[in-house]
Amino acid sequence: MKTLSLFLILLSFLFCRENQEIPESMSEEKLEIAFPTDPVTLDPIFATDLTTEKLIRFLHSPLFRLDAMGNPKPLLVDSYDWDKKSGILRLRIFKNIDVAKIQFSLNRLFTTPGPKKESYRAFKSIESNAKNNSIQLKINKEFQEYSVEYFLTLLALPAASILGETGAYKLMDWKKGNFILLKKSNSDNFKPLFIGQILPEWINIRIIPQSTSGIFLFSKSQLDAMKLSDFLLTHPIAKENSIIQKKGRSVQYVAINNLNPCFDKFFREALNLAIDRPKIIEKILEDQAELTYASIPLSRLPAWNSENKKEYLPKYNLDLAKEKLSKSKCYPKILEQDLDFRMRGDDENQSKGRAVAEYLKSLGLKIKIRGMEKAPLYKENGMGLGDLTFLTWYADYESPIAFLDPLFHSTKIGNGGNRSFYKNPILDKTIQQKNIDEAVNILIEDKPWIFLWSIRENYLISDRVKKYPTIQEYL
Repeated sequence: MKTLSLFLILLSFLFCRENQEIPESMSEEKLEIAFPTDPVTLDPIFATDLTTEKLIRFLHSPLFRLDAMGNPKPLLVDSYDWDKKSGILRLRIFKNIDVAKIQFSLNRLFTTPGPKKESYRAFKSIESNAKNNSIQLKINKEFQEYSVEYFLTLLALPAASILGETGAYKLMDWKKGNFILLKKSNSDNFKPLFIGQILPEWINIRIIPQSTSGIFLFSKSQLDAMKLSDFLLTHPIAKENSIIQKKGRSVQYVAINNLNPCFDKFFREALNLAIDRPKIIEKILEDQAELTYASIPLSRLPAWNSENKKEYLPKYNLDLAKEKLSKSKCYPKILEQDLDFRMRGDDENQSKGRAVAEYLKSLGLKIKIRGMEKAPLYKENGMGLGDLTFLTWYADYESPIAFLDPLFHSTKIGNGGNRSFYKNPILDKTIQQKNIDEAVNILIEDKPWIFLWSIRENYLISDRVKKYPTIQEYL
């Protein structure tokens, strides 16, 4: 019955709001924003890509939010209580918010098969109490030694967003491959969440796969905000208008398939030593990237910490790389094997991925490059296919822990975020304790990835966007 209810909710989003038009009188309160692709789903528990998560953030809110240090802060919760002995987490929800709706949304996290289910196996059951407007989460015994912040953090992630009109906007129309029309929500129960946020009444998200098409529409005042590809930064339209830069939100890397016994520590060290990162950043990325401390962008670390860590950044040393490779388990047979190097097939990813592949070939390895569409690339990676996969991770929140927990914790193998299939119980414990330095030391030692860089995102914006500064947080 609950599955049917969700199905009807999604159908209502897609069909019941067709042919909505923006009233002429409201056109001045509308922004036109570009997305490169349609979102894959409207369902938070199946969201695994950035575009989908951006739309979900417009439409839904979780119970908690995470501050810049990754600490959970109440959003829809008045207070909470953690009884470690009984393993019960009680949350008192703000009045006038339907706790049955919250129960339905959260129950799906750990009962519905999907990419996020494993991440929420700490939760055993959930009950709601309408009388005191509270919910009660039963924690599985193996997780009862964890801190309450661990559970609250899980409830702050996009997957734990509450279904229904709980966000700043509601969906009015969606024509795939064309546009997504949003209108500011007027729900009295959730308005207090957005007090102080300066947002337009309407947002029209246009699906524009090519940046060059976006530039043309922007020049005709038909677009207010779009992400710029690096090669368009010198375009006259870009130079004549405002650009905002966001850095430290993502990390690009090559996932080494740790399920393959040939890819031992010596092999992984060799691959990391074989890449001249600064040169690729300068020549291919046009200096629109920064190095990382293991998986964490340097800009996500305090200034003093960032400076002190530079000596630990991976360095290019081909001779040492070949020496490490010669000590690996499957050497020299590994030199005769075709290594399946996967990446997205678009030009931007291909240029970066192929540059990395060329450096790996200098080790004498046979690299077979395979360009793929995004959906099958991520799906097959989640199944453990491919030897080396060039990927991008966008953090759900600003803390350095966002570049550790989802990417390396053993409960998040595959589509949960840990796409290198790396397991280390000691690392799991340090992540749980938010011991960032110790966690990074383990990663630097083990090198489950080829660590690369964090790209800088550049957004071209019109003067109209400047009237709504809060909207920049949603880009």
